[in-house]
Amino acid sequence: MGKSLDWLKEQVDKVVLDEKLFRLYISNDKYILGAHLKNNNGPNYFSISTIYDSIVRLNKYIRMSFDLAAQCEPTENLLEHTMIGDIPNNEIVALYYIENMIFRIETLWDLLAQLCNEFWQTKCPIDKLYAENYFHNAQQGKKAKQFAKCVYQYFMEKDEIKDDMEFWFGNYQYIKDYRNKMTHRNSPSITTISNFDFDFRPPTMFVLKRATEVYLKVYEFIKDLLDEIMEYFAANNIFD
Repeated sequence: MGKSLDWLKEQVDKVVLDEKLFRLYISNDKYILGAHLKNNNGPNYFSISTIYDSIVRLNKYIRMSFDLAAQCEPTENLLEHTMIGDIPNNEIVALYYIENMIFRIETLWDLLAQLCNEFWQTKCPIDKLYAENYFHNAQQGKKAKQFAKCVYQYFMEKDEIKDDMEFWFGNYQYIKDYRNKMTHRNSPSITTISNFDFDFRPPTMFVLKRATEVYLKVYEFIKDLLDEIMEYFAANNIFD
């Protein structure tokens, strides 16, 4: 692997989620799967546990896709990148896994919003909750949440490309646009010159770096929120 890919892998290797974080064990190998609590005046422990279990599973899928994309070793040399013509087969395979990552990272943001919704008791219907709108609303008004402000500021970050082994700015918006185009228009990994679209495909490594850094950022937010949640439950009996 090249230096940039090695650096990215180092950052990804720092992502650690404890699968047993919310498990309440009643013996060495048995734990309480869940419960409907009658007095649900605060954050519901088992609802948060359910959301967290989905985060853990999704994280495994994202990590799997990253590892497989990295194994394809997309070129880090921009002089080797061709915007027109056939894409090397290793980069086609890498793009498959990168685009898989991108869709799952979007879901990870929504699960972060679901965690906040339950912990803050904002009572947004779970089937109508989308991260960008949720954090936009939560960072406004008299009950504005500082955490929501930080998340929304990240969403609105202006684009700035830095050194290959530094974190770039504006990654969220770049990946959002990439995903939207992939979903609603035409593949951004295909150069097109037509009335429908005029666009040149970006280097595969460029997209992998952007997507991976978005993943690392949402993980950072999840970790910070989990620390706060665990402090809350340590100080409050969930069965009261």
